[in-house]
Amino acid sequence: MLESGTRRSRHLWVPADSVSDVVSPFPVTDVTAWPVDSLEPGGKDEKVWLRATDGLRWLFKPAVVRHGRRQGEDWAEKAASELARLISVPVAQVEMATRAGTPGSISLDLAPGQDWELHPGAVLISEVDLDFVPQHRDRVGHNLVNISQVLTGAGVPIEFAGPSDMTAFEVFCGFLVFDAWVANRDRHEENWSVLRDPEGALTLAASYDHGSSLAFGDTDERRRKILAGNPPMEHWVSRGTAWRFEGGSATTLVDFASQSLQMVRPLAKDFWLEQLWTVDAADVAGTIAATPEMSEVTGTFCVRLLELNRRRLLDAC
Repeated sequence: MLESGTRRSRHLWVPADSVSDVVSPFPVTDVTAWPVDSLEPGGKDEKVWLRATDGLRWLFKPAVVRHGRRQGEDWAEKAASELARLISVPVAQVEMATRAGTPGSISLDLAPGQDWELHPGAVLISEVDLDFVPQHRDRVGHNLVNISQVLTGAGVPIEFAGPSDMTAFEVFCGFLVFDAWVANRDRHEENWSVLRDPEGALTLAASYDHGSSLAFGDTDERRRKILAGNPPMEHWVSRGTAWRFEGGSATTLVDFASQSLQMVRPLAKDFWLEQLWTVDAADVAGTIAATPEMSEVTGTFCVRLLELNRRRLLDAC
């Protein structure tokens, strides 16, 4: 439980470059020799499932080049996965990777075995809302009420280390808190799922697909301007909306996360706010500093973004 007025010195946020000299970078795995297991259907960019030497399946996502400029989905994916762990959000394992000279990231298959099935939110909501149209522009039906309904009775991710009596929807609300923290606007109905085990029992899958986080698509020139106050970062972050949800285009990610926390028990709300309150600033800055492919200005931008969104979330809730 949070105590009113409490302040902790370790929450003095520091720029990423102040810890870069003592942080080892995350490794980059060469997956060129890994055989192709299957292609990943859907999505705008080519992705491929590979088999590692130990038999595990990993999804390779190449770094995206658009209009002659390399974007940052790969480093955003890695950084976000590590940041999620800092606030106890169960998340897919992600590593930086390269394949035949192409940089990217790999994400470990969430299914524990071949007999397990992954069912995205779109499938679940279609079963309870006849008016739901997946990927519709207005996302009608992809809302908190329907998500709460389809997750009723489902188990929590096995990776979740929080209170043992929290529900799947209460853990999902942690996903939304995390999205608001890292500025992830891509939690559409295919970007969360449940796992069905061989006996038919459902479990909320760990969070995945966070490449659209941390201003991955902006240029360093744009980041420098925002850091310099043109426009102020407070204005920039306020433009991050929950547009992947019904009615979310007019709702900030922070307000949407706050709305979700109003739907759960105090136990769950207090848990997620406590995670934000106690997250160690040095760990956050160290995570950013350890992420390859980030420029200095990008690292500084990300740390300030995370600081601001953390404060916005705590103020809103």
